[in-house]
Amino acid sequence: MFPSCMKKFPFATLSLFLVINLNLIAQPQWKFHLAYEDATGARDTIWFIWDTSATFYGLDTALGEKIVSIDTSTFNVWTSNHSSTTYDTIKTVVLPYTYSFGQKIRACHFTLPITINWDSSLLHASWLPTEPVGWVNRARIMNDYFFWINNDPLGNYFDMTLDHQVRAPDTNITDPWFWNPQVHFPMNVLLMQDPTIGIQDINSLHEISINLSPNPVTNTLYINTEETYKETRIYDLRGETCLITSQNDKKTILDVSILLPGVYVICFISDKGYAHNKKFIKVN
Repeated sequence: MFPSCMKKFPFATLSLFLVINLNLIAQPQWKFHLAYEDATGARDTIWFIWDTSATFYGLDTALGEKIVSIDTSTFNVWTSNHSSTTYDTIKTVVLPYTYSFGQKIRACHFTLPITINWDSSLLHASWLPTEPVGWVNRARIMNDYFFWINNDPLGNYFDMTLDHQVRAPDTNITDPWFWNPQVHFPMNVLLMQDPTIGIQDINSLHEISINLSPNPVTNTLYINTEETYKETRIYDLRGETCLITSQNDKKTILDVSILLPGVYVICFISDKGYAHNKKFIKVN
């Protein structure tokens, strides 16, 4: 029953009124691209979309997420969608706002160097949700090349929040290893709002000593720090969390035997809000 003070619209009119108002308060779509161009001028693009109507699993075809066929005789970049059973080849990734993008970008038939462009202003878009951060504060490109040549030597990745373009490899590099195609692709891309880090580089504001040994490590990692931490997290190069533990001592022994071989970042989070990152390598 409608309250007596409410005008009694016909049901169809009321339904239309509700739909219009729901659309007005819905979170606007966020659309971000990485535009790739190889040395011959061939181009291709990967799109990342946050949309309130998107789903995590499957394909959101109405939002542009669809299976594509890759012509390996021309320059193409692609990734895969999240699925519980299959991984479809796509060029547009669509997720709800509550999820982060952690994509592995592959490429074929390219000539180095590769130039990547993006609109860094979109990382601070005014229509992004205010929670948990309000802007995309983790926007990273990670692979073997950017592990060594990057704009964030503390993290060993390329930070897209600091630039709008990068070329890989840099044309001033003469070491032939950096010109191997497998050094550049697959390329891992991470886009997320991470509440554990601040807008500024906290590492530069509060430097401390952290020692990890042995590094590379097989099963047991010994950690010595100047101060205690409320939490320790281990991320892989895709930015996915692999392990979370509580650390309340300056000397800690951590079992990393469950991790697959590879490069990892261990993040120490203090009660004061500081976060410090260190890199280690896991081997068999």
